[in-house]
Amino acid sequence: MDIGFGTGTLTTKLYEQGCSIYGQDFSSRMIELSSEKMPNAHLYQGTFQKSLSNHCKIFVMIILLRHTLCII
Repeated sequence: MDIGFGTGTLTTKLYEQGCSIYGQDFSSRMIELSSEKMPNAHLYQGTFQKSLSNHCKIFVMIILLRHTLCII
């Protein structure tokens, strides 16, 4: 799960490795761009106030820190 995934640049690397992706972003444009890269991902529009708990009962959360260099 990635909250605030933006264009999905980092999350796409996990998607390409076969991971199931769940994500939430407040921007419908970011969801549109990410959906093009990850057509089978489960992407939702919302904020912390509108959580994914309505969509997912059990999930593993991966927090990607934007200021940390991640090499996958």
